[in-house]
Amino acid sequence: MADPSYRSSSSVENQTGSSFSVTKPAGTVDGDLLVAFQASYLGGGTAPVAPAGWTLSDRQTFSDRDLVCWYKSASSEGASWTFDGVAGGVTPTTNVYVAAFSVPAPFT
Repeated sequence: MADPSYRSSSSVENQTGSSFSVTKPAGTVDGDLLVAFQASYLGGGTAPVAPAGWTLSDRQTFSDRDLVCWYKSASSEGASWTFDGVAGGVTPTTNVYVAAFSVPAPFT
């Protein structure tokens, strides 16, 4: 089986709201593997929860920093997704990076 190949990516940085939008990477088609990395400075707040339709791959929390990886198979995606920011805390910020990978068969 062939390896997945990188298609494109999108990102948002320094988000401070309770939720925000991340644009779908250009050229994403149904069956693409989508991987999202969400890095947050918690500032004493609560770590973000899974965005709708995404599955947790791994989460690492170090002191006041949280790094999480989500994934999903692209299927009739809209133009963007809504991600949650940090709940509470003092000056929390979040960055999200989404990458799309083409795969030889639909990722499940």
